[in-house]
Amino acid sequence: QLTFFSSLKKMRMINEKLMNEISSQPNDTDMMLNNDAEIIALEFGEIFKTLEMKKRQLLEDVENQRSKKEKEFQIWKKMKETHKKTIENFLKDCEKLVHECDPQRFLEFGFFFSSSRMKTQLDLMNIASSYEKPPEYTQKKMDIKPVVNEILALKLMPVNVGV
Repeated sequence: QLTFFSSLKKMRMINEKLMNEISSQPNDTDMMLNNDAEIIALEFGEIFKTLEMKKRQLLEDVENQRSKKEKEFQIWKKMKETHKKTIENFLKDCEKLVHECDPQRFLEFGFFFSSSRMKTQLDLMNIASSYEKPPEYTQKKMDIKPVVNEILALKLMPVNVGV
């Protein structure tokens, strides 16, 4: 009888121990899985913040470049309009002289017109007009493959608590 009660007592202790282990195990596992979910949410929150910051930076760069290209185009257009107006004025003056002047005066003006000063100015305008092209824009693309590959490589790693 004593052996029976002793065995019964041991069985109750083992049963209680097993019940405690069984009831605490899901809670521990649940707690660990919740912790893992929180870690994932926090880390992806950091990734999203970083992505959003980079997106804003790239969009600001594009806007700055757009503004710069618009200004370059306006300067180029103004230069072309100035050259056009100067040439038109020279042509008007020449045509006016041809119609108003006698042949002797026209030849005198022709000599003046071909002087080095006038020729130099026209040559400079011609060079500037022929070499200055409108501002160009080259299409760009974003290489996201390395980033996508790195994101796909993300995984949860076990943490050594004792270290």
